[in-house]
Amino acid sequence: MASTVKSVKPTKQLTLTNLPSRRVVQKTYIDFDNYTVYALQQYGVGDTKNAVLSSGSFSSLGQSEPVSMGNPMVLKNFGHGETLEKFDNPYESGNWFWIATGANYDTPYITKNGDKIYWAHQIGIVKYEPNGQVDYSQVRRISSVSSLTKSGKPFGKLKRTDGALAANGRLIIWSQATDNSMYISCYESKAVLKRMYEASQLYLSGTDKIFHTSYKSNGALVSNKEFTHHLPWNSNQGLEFSNGNMVYITGGAYGANEAPHILKSDWAFKNYGTVSLSLSSTEQANVETEAPQLGEGSISNPDGNTSADYVYVTLVFHTSPDYTNCIYSVPKSAF
Repeated sequence: MASTVKSVKPTKQLTLTNLPSRRVVQKTYIDFDNYTVYALQQYGVGDTKNAVLSSGSFSSLGQSEPVSMGNPMVLKNFGHGETLEKFDNPYESGNWFWIATGANYDTPYITKNGDKIYWAHQIGIVKYEPNGQVDYSQVRRISSVSSLTKSGKPFGKLKRTDGALAANGRLIIWSQATDNSMYISCYESKAVLKRMYEASQLYLSGTDKIFHTSYKSNGALVSNKEFTHHLPWNSNQGLEFSNGNMVYITGGAYGANEAPHILKSDWAFKNYGTVSLSLSSTEQANVETEAPQLGEGSISNPDGNTSADYVYVTLVFHTSPDYTNCIYSVPKSAF
């Protein structure tokens, strides 16, 4: 796979309506087996450290079906994150997600409106409780993420972090420091989860030996390294990870007239390519690209393919008076 940018026209799959927040949707997660979509947003007006998770049911894909979202769960002090990965928790029942959490008070992001948005700086797990709420201090989480390095020492002062979970259970964690240096690590999530439940407190430090011991020697570490690859449009709008150790990163900020880009690369970042989503000029001028998801399951599409044949990505159009939040797809074969 050479370093290329390929233009592909995306297919609108779902449109999210009746969301609990007027903020953009940062990450969606489609549960293909249960025909359910989950959406993560910032929650509140002006400066906010809170987020909200909602859900809705759909009946088909590929038809631009509107999905009414409801059953909100308020996530207090979770901060701004692009991580939402459903998983089976062997220790507790319910609908569980890996999620970015812990609002970083030190390095707020200033929006064009002058509002402060606080990046998440920890990776945790949360049980979805419809119409409930939880504070980040009440969830199990990985702290000191900047120490998820080869040396076990911080690679810088942490600004933000996000992650992704492959279907086979491998978890990647990407982090960025205030000097914009970056690091990426890969772990066996089952080993991490076991250690999180063994810990005497809800937070597990990134200095813990589980993160620095190979999974072949009863640890969790698969690989870690400095991340030096150029981000699509110089931004990370979300991550995805495949069973084949392929990393997907989306890029494209609102107001820069940037076509949504999805980068796909091997773990070494030596073989990679980018798909550029072809939109109308009006759509491109108003779009904000959010996080991707690899399709699974066997839901039929009108073109004869199934849900497992696509990469899904959330696109938010800055329309008035409210945003239009949609999920689009491109074929996996486009990369």
